[in-house]
Amino acid sequence: MLSFYSIIIYATLLSSNHFCGATSLRGINAVDRPALRTLQDDQIALYLLKEIEMGNKARLETDDNFPFRKLQHQGKSSDHYHTDNIQLLDGTIYEVKNAQAGWAVNLVSGTDNVHIPPGAVISSDGTIDMKGQKPTMVPGVGLGHRDLVDRGELHSDCNRKLQSGTRTVLAVRVILNDGSYSYASQSGLSNDLFGNGVDPYNLKSQYASCSYNQLIFNKASDRSMSTTPNDGTTAITAGVVDVKVDLSVAAGDSIIRNAVTTKIDSVFGVSNPYQLANHVMYCMPPGVMSGIAYAYINSWNSVYSNEWCNFLSAQMHEVRRLDVIAILLNF
Repeated sequence: MLSFYSIIIYATLLSSNHFCGATSLRGINAVDRPALRTLQDDQIALYLLKEIEMGNKARLETDDNFPFRKLQHQGKSSDHYHTDNIQLLDGTIYEVKNAQAGWAVNLVSGTDNVHIPPGAVISSDGTIDMKGQKPTMVPGVGLGHRDLVDRGELHSDCNRKLQSGTRTVLAVRVILNDGSYSYASQSGLSNDLFGNGVDPYNLKSQYASCSYNQLIFNKASDRSMSTTPNDGTTAITAGVVDVKVDLSVAAGDSIIRNAVTTKIDSVFGVSNPYQLANHVMYCMPPGVMSGIAYAYINSWNSVYSNEWCNFLSAQMHEVRRLDVIAILLNF
């Protein structure tokens, strides 16, 4: 197990039935150019704030292909960026573009549902173009939502409390046509997350220690595939699964992430990946991501560039936004 690295990603992975009334984009294929679909009716989606850790792969803010808003912490710039996103019922996530300024200012990630008006265009490249319109908050919380963070805690700069309970984690080793997550075998990745009597310093052991054994992360249950694609995708074993999608590294993490989500739904017969585990980690092949990791605050999904899926510091700083409520956004 590698030693700690100085990564801080402010994101929470939360499993629950987050919202209702959204629309799936299953079957969209982005090979040559993005497939577009214009919404004909009002839709409901879950608001998610994405935080990106650039680390040593930082790109210029002026890059037109990297339009992230830089966060400021205590008056100093950081390597963290955030974008506003919406999640559909099947777990696919889309970055919001061309919405009215300030639309998300009062929204809480992973808690608030929003109305997406007709005319918005959803693209297979992982974005939704609002065409100048404003998503509006849906009063109340979606049915079945089990919120781990209240509004006061999300905007507090003094809250650093650990929650108790038992949570499940699933790590996904992503396989593409021209590249694969390659840092560790399934058993090696499982050891780095859960120890398994092999690695004494791992995600499970460290959170158990920090919480005085009140917060326990266990492996997702073993599960066979409902359908077998015979493409390298595997059953879930020891909290790890291999998922193959018919894309190349050049497709980028947004397209690949949603393709992985759709493949998981299909192969395991679920409507979204958080039915398999409370927290789902996507381990991308080298070259897919511009940064080292990102996650969606108060949500279920985090995404890592290859070896960063195994680094204990990255695991803890990403996953600490799961049930370890210490979100210091200071907007």
